Amino acid sequence: MKPGSKEKNTPSNFKEKDAKRMSATTQFPASDMDVTITAKKKTVPRGYAAPAGDSKKGRKVKELKKERTFGDVALSPKEKQGKKGAKWAKTKTYSVQNVKFK
Repeated sequence: MKPGSKEKNTPSNFKEKDAKRMSATTQFPASDMDVTITAKKKTVPRGYAAPAGDSKKGRKVKELKKERTFGDVALSPKEKQGKKGAKWAKTKTYSVQNVKFK
């Protein structure tokens, strides 16, 4: 059997002595850091810039392609999710996620 085979760790050939994962009794020390993640949606009309992300401040921006709105444009559903859809969309919606460490 090849090392990358899908059948490597199936229940039929799984051996307890070969398992080198953590056991159920393994305990980790208490965490001294709290993380707060907040997300909001921002809708931007055509011609306006997308919100800017900042990796130093923990701000991540991702476009929600399913929430693009269109006018009278003859595009297939697949084209609306691609580059043509990005060009012809009347509005685009972005998810802005902020991560704060305490």
